[in-house]
Parts: sequence; C-alpha cells; structure tokens
Amino acid sequence: MKSTLLILIVLVLIGCNGIEKFDSDRWNQKGVDWWMTDIRENMVQDLIDSDTLISLNKTSIEALLGKPDKIENNSIIYLIREKYERDIDLAYISYLHV
Repeated sequence: MKSTLLILIVLVLIGCNGIEKFDSDRWNQKGVDWWMTDIRENMVQDLIDSDTLISLNKTSIEALLGKPDKIENNSIIYLIREKYERDIDLAYISYLHV
C-alpha cells in the first residue's frame, strides 16, 4: 500500500513540471491575476523555444499575445508573473520583452 502511494505521489510530481505548450487562447484568457500569470509562466518557455515570435510584426504579435501591458522604446512587454509572499510583499515579477 505504501509503495503504491509513493509511486502515485512521484507520478503526480513528475506530471506537474509546470511546462505547457503555448496556446494563444489560453494565454489571452481573462481571470484572476494569479491564475492568469500561472498559465503564462507555464507557457512562456515553449513560446520562446518554438521561435513563434521570430519575424512577426507588431500587429501579428498583438494578434497572438493580445494587448501588451507596456510598450517601451522598441519593446512590446507582457506580464508573465507577479509572485507575492505575504500580503503585498512582492517576491518577484517577470516580463516577456518582444
């Protein structure tokens, strides 16, 4: 019984590696900020590795990723993750600069 439970726990942990294939519809879903940034954080590596954004113009990028959170200089910036500790203590924040 203990070995079955241990195997089940290991399989769950292996399956929860946090990496997802990029999906434009899921990326652009609206919802609670922490939930939305969980989705983006899990997809961003696949988006980068797939070279999907290479050679796209601004209009095509916005069609794929939605309205940017910021535009600075020549960068289109999307919020990936805001992680808070307790209350309002920001632990880290990450952005995708295109």
